[in-house]
Amino acid sequence: MAQSKRDYYDVLGLKRSATPEEIKRAYRKLARELHPDVSKAPDAEKRFNEVNEAYETLSDPEKREKYDQFGHAGGGRDPFGGTGSGGGSRRAHYTWSNIGGRPGPGNIGADDIGAIFEDMFGGSMQDSPFAAPPRSATRQRAKPRDLEHELTVSFMTAVQGGTEQVKLTYDGESKTLDVTIPPGVAEGQKLRVRQAVGGLDMIITVHVGKHPYFYREDGKPLDLLIDVPITVAEAALGANVAVPLLKGSIELTIPPGTSSDKRLRIKDRGIAPKDGKPGHLYVVVKVVPPTKLDKEAESLVRSLAKHLDNPRKGAPWE
Repeated sequence: MAQSKRDYYDVLGLKRSATPEEIKRAYRKLARELHPDVSKAPDAEKRFNEVNEAYETLSDPEKREKYDQFGHAGGGRDPFGGTGSGGGSRRAHYTWSNIGGRPGPGNIGADDIGAIFEDMFGGSMQDSPFAAPPRSATRQRAKPRDLEHELTVSFMTAVQGGTEQVKLTYDGESKTLDVTIPPGVAEGQKLRVRQAVGGLDMIITVHVGKHPYFYREDGKPLDLLIDVPITVAEAALGANVAVPLLKGSIELTIPPGTSSDKRLRIKDRGIAPKDGKPGHLYVVVKVVPPTKLDKEAESLVRSLAKHLDNPRKGAPWE
């Protein structure tokens, strides 16, 4: 008659309510005690097999659930792995030579064995005969992390391009780099400098300074905008005004009846990239009403008001 198998929880010295972490701790403790370099007991290997068999079942949620429901399989029935050839139950057999490989039937994961060796000997099991096969060099070596640097450039350097010097110190090595800023670089744009220092790439985050009158909008890095103030009379009657460009200036015609915040486009006078079509310059009209009127001017405005349509006539709230 075959000897009855011990309850797996008893083998590990646990209650049936043990948590996965408690199961792992109990397994590691017993595996250390039963290691042949530690225990000289004649039944050490037998007990070690019991411990590993118990751990393989109780550390697997699905197998543990079946074990809690059915207990040990009897009569050749194995709810944890089906039946073997000839109807006999399939049992994993643990020896000192079959541990440390890939987790599966009869094997305990290398991570568990590695933890045991580190606990016992205070080092890595990399050189141990029980170590798992080494991973490929590609997986072992992590890709070197890029260096990061933030650089603030003037508005004109950002739109026209230029060269900026960046001083770096890495791992005791100091280096000054000439970084090329392409025309049209935008706020927050990232530039990569390959092999910057120490064999590492550098990622530069560009910040763009302010300009006295030109500005840009997000999403349109090649377009320029400029606010141009005009008088009420110029807005009503129209006018020709001088508008500055990146280089030089141009005369722009303001159509009669132009309202404030209207945008007038000057084609292809924005930012010119190194390769590609230039952006546009947009003149944003700002109608500036007078703040002080003498009596004559006030009389003229009152007279004018009699001839103007009410802009609120027909509004939804009227």
